[in-house]
Amino acid sequence: MTQTPSQSSSGANSAPDIEQVAAGTARIACNGGGGALGHPQVWLTLTPTPHGGTAVICPYCSRQFEAPAS
Repeated sequence: MTQTPSQSSSGANSAPDIEQVAAGTARIACNGGGGALGHPQVWLTLTPTPHGGTAVICPYCSRQFEAPAS
């Protein structure tokens, strides 16, 4: 039996994990966190968000980093 998109078990509807970083952090490094299975290390700049903190999403692995307002 084939699965329709609504029956998919890929977990696409699950909420993404957001990694909290220290308030006042301007840049963060991401390497995918998978050791040899990760991705090249990239440096990301956190940008202001509407709720007052800063955040960024890694373009390789889609990990989200967020810092509260300082």
